[in-house]
Amino acid sequence: MDTQVIIVGGSYAGLSAALMLGRALKKVVIIDKGVRRNIQAHESHSYLTRDGENPNEIARIAREEVRKYKTVSFLDDLVTTVKQNENKTFSVLTEKNGTLTAYKVVLAYGVKDEMLPIPGYTDCWGNTVFTCPYCHAYEFAQKTIGVLLSGDMLLSMIKLILQWSTSLVVFLNGGTINQEHENIISKLKIPIVRESVKEIAHQNGKVKHVVIGNGKTHDVDAILAVAPFHLNNSQIVTDLGLALSEPFKLINVDAFGKTNIKGVFAAGDCATFVAQMSVASALGATVGVIAHKELVEEEFAELIQNV
Repeated sequence: MDTQVIIVGGSYAGLSAALMLGRALKKVVIIDKGVRRNIQAHESHSYLTRDGENPNEIARIAREEVRKYKTVSFLDDLVTTVKQNENKTFSVLTEKNGTLTAYKVVLAYGVKDEMLPIPGYTDCWGNTVFTCPYCHAYEFAQKTIGVLLSGDMLLSMIKLILQWSTSLVVFLNGGTINQEHENIISKLKIPIVRESVKEIAHQNGKVKHVVIGNGKTHDVDAILAVAPFHLNNSQIVTDLGLALSEPFKLINVDAFGKTNIKGVFAAGDCATFVAQMSVASALGATVGVIAHKELVEEEFAELIQNV
């Protein structure tokens, strides 16, 4: 079998795993369609030596670096599912290139954020509408930030975003709020807008104001929006019988990126809720090392058996 490891997803986690495996002279195929979670973001932050750079440029450089290793190849395709074979190998089914087989599989295909059906929301996503304060809030420190959220998570996000700004406006968007939480937020003199959000007015992706159902507008500089997200491919989880972690329903892994299925690893946003490029890269590198170690042990056992 030519391919030793197949990596599903070629963003920061997948590329980091490939880099480790390529430097270990292992034959690796990265299957990727080029759609990353942060593809709309203009800047990336909290990544040493690359703070403030465009994440698309960082990904381009990363691919170029990985391509230098001759045992690593790229396949522009979409994986539909992965199945375990009786001989402990794995079959990876793709849309355009049929079925590929490998001894190890690294799942690094991330998650998909669900865009709220509000005009302007998607246009501003990843820049002035964001879900990660550690990625984007610094640029709006002490400016007016809208918090587009309701339910039990609202208060915890208020506590967090107050570290960057005390000028907040809560938009429940027709949702509910815990009475105790509402009392606390009111004590902080943070306005709570209950009506549905009609539109996020913007100019070239920069938020200007929020328009609610009755036509009233609220000026904000940015919006923290905790929208639902889900794994990019749930069929892989089902067919392999992968365990999921709570509460976010991500692929459950140990400290080394191992799943409950031997030979299958996961790294990046599909396996952790800490959505940072640096974290994804670190987890990918870890998985690359551990997958290689498993291959070493198996190859050595076979070598001794045949001596």
